[in-house]
Amino acid sequence: MSSHGSAILRENPNHTEALYVRGLALYVRGDMEKAEAHFKQALRGDPDHSRSRLQLKAVKRVVREKQAGNAAFKAGRYEEAVTAYTAALDEEVDCPPFNAKLLYNRALCLSKLGRPAQALAGTQPLPSGLHGCRALVFCTLMWLCMCLCMCLCLCLRQCLYRYLCLCLRQCLCR
Repeated sequence: MSSHGSAILRENPNHTEALYVRGLALYVRGDMEKAEAHFKQALRGDPDHSRSRLQLKAVKRVVREKQAGNAAFKAGRYEEAVTAYTAALDEEVDCPPFNAKLLYNRALCLSKLGRPAQALAGTQPLPSGLHGCRALVFCTLMWLCMCLCMCLCLCLRQCLYRYLCLCLRQCLCR
């Protein structure tokens, strides 16, 4: 959040809109616990703040699915974990760090189920026309790109990831 936004919250710690914006920033950064706390605090100040209410519901849904996936994984119920991680991903959360964790967890489960090709393909849809060895190379490179992108800051990560995806598709689809 900008220094202006922080100044607003210093002057008025219950400023609904500033709390909502800070919650969004935390959400996109992948800090779901703190994001949830900010959305709740915004709703305490204004119970009718619909955007905070919607975001709070979204955070709770994806966290619940991720926790269900983690519990299933720990219990060795990998198919159930795949379903839970996929449900969390289906929420279309605009949060690359959180999504990367979900994709990684799902891929790990698929690997444990003996489906490594599906684990790799699950990180990004395959372009049409890719089969066999080229598809495996594409999936492996996409997986590596995703791992690399997890290490960069959010803005750079999104730009680099899109660029690498585009380059890989152009190279492999010739």
